[in-house]
Amino acid sequence: MAMRTVLFLLTNLLVVLTISVVLSLLTALGLLPPDLPLLPLLVASFVWGVMGAWISLQLSAESAKQMMGLQLVGPGSGPGGRLQRHPDGHAAR
Repeated sequence: MAMRTVLFLLTNLLVVLTISVVLSLLTALGLLPPDLPLLPLLVASFVWGVMGAWISLQLSAESAKQMMGLQLVGPGSGPGGRLQRHPDGHAAR
């Protein structure tokens, strides 16, 4: 779980770094004003990206479970439970 979180944040940081490089190049080419404050834009991009990616990740996980007919079974049916599927495609109860 910790590795997934690290990779999630690292991916978002790399996207912000890419945005930073592109904006710096546009500023160097004279296409953007040199006094443009980039830091607030980059911080907002990071926060917006993390929130959007997290929401998308949560929705896609639930959608995949529903489409595949999977249901958590096991102790408490919480995050530690197993996914089980019947051979006929219906979720186990």
